[in-house]
Amino acid sequence: RALDLLRPGADSGKEECICRSSTLMSHLANAAVETSDLPAAEKWAIDGLALAKKFPRNVDCLSSFIALTYDLGVVYEAAGKVDSARVQYRQAAEVAGVTGDNGAQELAATALERIK
Repeated sequence: RALDLLRPGADSGKEECICRSSTLMSHLANAAVETSDLPAAEKWAIDGLALAKKFPRNVDCLSSFIALTYDLGVVYEAAGKVDSARVQYRQAAEVAGVTGDNGAQELAATALERIK
């Protein structure tokens, strides 16, 4: 429902609305991961990443990108796609490091250790 409210702005290409939508999708992906609804988590993560990539210099889009990339790693790890999970975790760690998001960087590093 919340996405329906944001959709008109996102469809118009407005940066603020697109980044808010990607943030909401990151929350939905995370909730789906936590409830083990991996198909939904994958969908939200992929759709959210498509939006977040549109404005990589926007703080909200960048934070969403990191979270969604990490969540996609969780989905792939749970599905036994360890190589794909590793790619996502590395990307999340890399971007988190560049942005100074130490918490996200540590989370991704821990995930990478876990799947060695």
